[in-house]
Amino acid sequence: MSEVKMQESTLQEDKEKKETTEFIELLRTLSRDEQNQVKGYMACLRSVRSIKSA
Repeated sequence: MSEVKMQESTLQEDKEKKETTEFIELLRTLSRDEQNQVKGYMACLRSVRSIKSA
């Protein structure tokens, strides 16, 4: 892999880690009901992805 592609890959990974951390911090600020709603949405999205890949 070229050095440029490796740098792009590293930048992408760093961006994803930052976004994940921000998302987790946001989830912690939600009420229990709001957290459960988010869990429901995520479960729904997983189901849709499973159906599409089947």
